[in-house]
Amino acid sequence: MWLRPRLRRKQYYTPEGFLSNPHLKWGLVTVVFVISSDHMNVESNKTILWNIISYVLVFACAAFLLFGMLVLSAKIPKTSLKRHMLESAEMLCERETYFRVIPGVDSSTLHRTADAVLISIAWQFDEKNPVESILWSSLYSKGESAERNKNLIDSIKYGYKPNIQYLRYWHGSTLVVRLFHLIGNLRQMYIFGAVLMAVLFSILFMLLWKEGYKEGALALSAGAIMTAVWFTPFCLEYCWMIHLMLVSSIILVIMMINGKEKLIPYLFLLTGVIANYLDFLTTETLTFTVPVLFVLLIQHRKEGMLTKADLYKVFRMGLLWLFGYAGMWMLKWALAGAFLHIPVMDYVADHISERIGSKADLELSLPTFLYAAIRNNVKSLLPLDYGSAGIVAFLSLLVLLFYWGFVHRRKGWDRWYVSICLIVAMIPYIRYLVLHNHSAFHYAFTYRAQLASVMAVFLVLLELTDNRREWT
Repeated sequence: MWLRPRLRRKQYYTPEGFLSNPHLKWGLVTVVFVISSDHMNVESNKTILWNIISYVLVFACAAFLLFGMLVLSAKIPKTSLKRHMLESAEMLCERETYFRVIPGVDSSTLHRTADAVLISIAWQFDEKNPVESILWSSLYSKGESAERNKNLIDSIKYGYKPNIQYLRYWHGSTLVVRLFHLIGNLRQMYIFGAVLMAVLFSILFMLLWKEGYKEGALALSAGAIMTAVWFTPFCLEYCWMIHLMLVSSIILVIMMINGKEKLIPYLFLLTGVIANYLDFLTTETLTFTVPVLFVLLIQHRKEGMLTKADLYKVFRMGLLWLFGYAGMWMLKWALAGAFLHIPVMDYVADHISERIGSKADLELSLPTFLYAAIRNNVKSLLPLDYGSAGIVAFLSLLVLLFYWGFVHRRKGWDRWYVSICLIVAMIPYIRYLVLHNHSAFHYAFTYRAQLASVMAVFLVLLELTDNRREWT
């Protein structure tokens, strides 16, 4: 069963072939084996087996619980949602579907087309066929994508049936959308999201400050300011990963304070699962990079000096997060193939190649696209996005920081701590390069993944200077 059959790779394009792919099987086995070992040390076979079983069970329970909740939400009658969803659709038509809150500032862009799509998908769930409808994730659309808000009104008022499927994502956030529209509309949802984000940020900030990790609280604040997170509650597409990042970080800090480090691998696994369930491919890496920086900070304070073993811990947590994230995605495609009886992988492969490829109609070379993916995201950071004045302010800040770092430099800094933080800081840029097509065009929201990069640089600067002790 595990041997590779002597057939062409096209056999793997069907749902059954995808699941029987030996590269997939052995790859998953390798990943699970690595993440099940305790900090890469040799353990007994019994312990390794238990870790593998526990990770798989946690993944399976979380995935099917989320799937079941989505199915139950699809059973909500449309009559209970119609009034508030119509209000939401009318609100979306008040402005253009893609606009800048501050003229000329890309980082203030709100992408209301994505919100119209999300609400359209949530509206089209069929209470008589809940499983099939959530797997199809269909919506009604006529004309250009800029007309999605008007299409949403038409589908609600006149009962138009869906004609476009969007099955490549879970769209798990439709669960929240449907539940909230039982009691309110999108405008109220934006306000609730803003209040929730402020509360979560305040809890995390005060928790870090109270426990003596002031540099962590300030690094988080610096990252939030430079990525203008205050715009994210007003677009559903943007907010899910910020909320999840904050919740995961709060739980992680509490775990580490209370000596519950053994539970942290499961937290990263669950965070990866939930990130894929909610995300539209926006700033998913934040749900790993920011929490893992807090792990490094707290561990650094406890141990004094980090070692190579701590790099292995970060690698293990990253694999667990990736196992949850990628596993959840593959589960969606497998379920779609099983229930809908369609060649899912043909559709998925096309969209994957589009995200990592170049736009043929623009006739841009790969180096040009890679450059654009990095440049567009970096220039969206505050204050770089505010024209010449912003560039001057940013360069002045860099000069000031380098001067401060040179004057207050110290010996005996933790090289492993600095190195691992800088590795984490590079993760968003690796993501931009891999998904260069997507990152080059959607930089107005993907740039916020650099929140972790700003945090990491801030923490490194404090580690390299004598003034770091003033924050502890």
